[in-house]
Amino acid sequence: MARIIDGAVIDYYDIDGGASPSQFNPSNSNPASNGTSTIPGVNFTFSDFLFTMTIDSNGSPTVEYDFDAIKQSIQTILSTSPGERMMLPTFGCNVPSYVFEPCNALTARNLSADIKDVLIEWENRISVDSVDVTPSPDQNAFYIDINYTLIFGGAVQTYSAQLQTQPL
Repeated sequence: MARIIDGAVIDYYDIDGGASPSQFNPSNSNPASNGTSTIPGVNFTFSDFLFTMTIDSNGSPTVEYDFDAIKQSIQTILSTSPGERMMLPTFGCNVPSYVFEPCNALTARNLSADIKDVLIEWENRISVDSVDVTPSPDQNAFYIDINYTLIFGGAVQTYSAQLQTQPL
């Protein structure tokens, strides 16, 4: 059985390890098609469409699985501005608005709080442990490290990104 939660496709597998069919992956090319995940202790697979919306050799949208699907979802949330998605007008983060802000500790603190708030709201497969934003005024950039724990399985992961700012 497949269902969509907050724009991410999640494929669930039966407790006994038998894979349930997925309407999004009829060829069953899922790397965890035997009912086990690549995430230790988890017996189902997270999946999400590739951000670039490329098509695979079967003519289906390319899909990311497990850890990559979560990171893909975080990238989607952070790179989408609120109002950009017509059916979900509050989806996204105000990260682009920080491009023209001063590259200092105050802006870093505000950016960190915004990122944490939107991830708590839109990515329910993780628990956000910390969002560390380090300003680098010499390089006109913020370095972002998001530390999170998967709700299912408890694996701890880090997503890192860089936000290049415009010099004032």
